[in-house]
Amino acid sequence: MSKTSPIHRLIAHFQESFVRLHIDVPPKICEDYAVFVHSCMNNGRRKFHTTNHVLDVCEQMQPLQVLAGLFHDVVYYQVDGGFPPDANELVRSIVEVSDDVVAIKKTLPIDYPASHYLSICLDVFAFKPGQTLGIHGGLNEFLSAWVAVNFLGDFLKAKDLITIAACIEATIPFRPKDEQGKNCLDQLEQRISECYARYKLQLGKSEISQMVKLAAGVANRDVANFAELDPGKFLDNTWILLPETNEMLWKPGVYFNADYRLALMKMEGFLSFLNPENIYHGYQDEPKPEVLAEMKIQARKNVKTANQYLQLKILGIAIIEALARATGGDAPISMFLGDVRIYDEIERAEDYLPPVELSDSLDYNDTLYRLLEYGRASATSFDMKNSPIASFVYKCLGDAQSAQAMNLARQMFSDKITPEMFLRSLDRKLVSDLAQACAMLATTRKKEFMKWV
Repeated sequence: MSKTSPIHRLIAHFQESFVRLHIDVPPKICEDYAVFVHSCMNNGRRKFHTTNHVLDVCEQMQPLQVLAGLFHDVVYYQVDGGFPPDANELVRSIVEVSDDVVAIKKTLPIDYPASHYLSICLDVFAFKPGQTLGIHGGLNEFLSAWVAVNFLGDFLKAKDLITIAACIEATIPFRPKDEQGKNCLDQLEQRISECYARYKLQLGKSEISQMVKLAAGVANRDVANFAELDPGKFLDNTWILLPETNEMLWKPGVYFNADYRLALMKMEGFLSFLNPENIYHGYQDEPKPEVLAEMKIQARKNVKTANQYLQLKILGIAIIEALARATGGDAPISMFLGDVRIYDEIERAEDYLPPVELSDSLDYNDTLYRLLEYGRASATSFDMKNSPIASFVYKCLGDAQSAQAMNLARQMFSDKITPEMFLRSLDRKLVSDLAQACAMLATTRKKEFMKWV
């Protein structure tokens, strides 16, 4: 049986959700909503936060969770370079942008239903008129919720709109507990309770709890990748996030060694400061305590592995960058290593490296070695799935020497030592082998490279 295309699956999700809620919505409206979501998610600037991610979030969810999941990422301001064209006027009716800073307007719509929809979003998110919206503090989620309640407001009751806004609010990631030890879902419960009193909705505590459980389900599904059992698959999604925040990587074969290295360092910096305890959150029995504990354990493993993997990748490219700078200056990475080899047999620097085996006298991390040698689950347009240069370096140095070399590489990045000093601090044969391999491709610098052989 042939696989249904993403846009048809979006349409089906809208239709099935409304049917399960016993709401009669014309098919053309479901189509229009699906086309809108599809255009937001597949605008050419996203790699991870696409329609496929939305569909993953919606899989086997309750209807209100599905509707929230469909809209939860329609605004992704910093990656899209603005707001969705088809919702630009709607979004700008409540925010103003100055020098790329987005803030809620001080004077807001007073006409119904816009005022009603906005009150719901402000109350659920605990935002205020005039407030600056940070990209890591709910900007995208708040505006996605605003779009969602406007699209769905003609068909859903206030209670359901609050639930959808709450589900989207819960996807603001990586939030720690407050001073009272309450997590973001506990705080959300309190705000929803206040909403019910404010809007005079006659519902009991159990119904409010059910809404927060739905929000917990969406929030944890949104970051489900962190609990992936296969570290290669986890790294896959980490890797396709890189171009979303590093525009230079959209130009394979053009970006310099330093461009690639900085992209890796940005991700490494993020993961270094990420507390795995703040990835997944529980509320009452959602998810079950033992399930939540397993998710957190796996997330901690994946974050640690990804960090170590990134450091080895950074070390590998640092040596190439140092050689480039020592032989005439940095240049496109493809000049030294060759283009990304995905389908075509194209000449690469590693073709000229001598075979190296793991040394009995060195310590290695088996998981890291396999990821470097055999690769992540799949390749990308800007990088191969395996890492032949980093693998070569790791096999030559092992864990301890790699860590020492990485510390020296950081000194080079901050200009505390020169590229030449960094290269001289490394194993001489390692540098010689890499220089000779690069010289085979960067023929205009062969004479300079051979000085390091």
